[in-house]
Amino acid sequence: MGNPSQAGIAGVLRNERGKVVWAFAGPIGVMDAMEAEVQATQQSIKLVVSHELNDVVIEGGSLNIIKRLHGFLKNPWRFDSYFNEISAYTRSLAISFHHVCRSANKEADKMARLSAFKETLALYDAFPP
Repeated sequence: MGNPSQAGIAGVLRNERGKVVWAFAGPIGVMDAMEAEVQATQQSIKLVVSHELNDVVIEGGSLNIIKRLHGFLKNPWRFDSYFNEISAYTRSLAISFHHVCRSANKEADKMARLSAFKETLALYDAFPP
């Protein structure tokens, strides 16, 4: 599952024209990359719900996480609570999950790395923050 290290999460919300609406970034402590990806997905969905959005596409850089979200791979037991919460949210919303290569997700990846040592999760309405 990778070597645990100080990690951060980030996400970028774009409208249908690709314009950034808002972004988030923040620390999540010491964990491996897979758990960080799951937490970033979970946080993205929480923000979608809190902003009352629907018909959303969530893009992620981890093909393993996307496959798990679609039910193609079994979830590791230690991630059950994350995937159960994500599943509960997605049952009532039109959310789809798509894999994108790391280069297409570079803004969020950079923000996650930079936020690993911050104190709290931050929301941005301008980009880059």
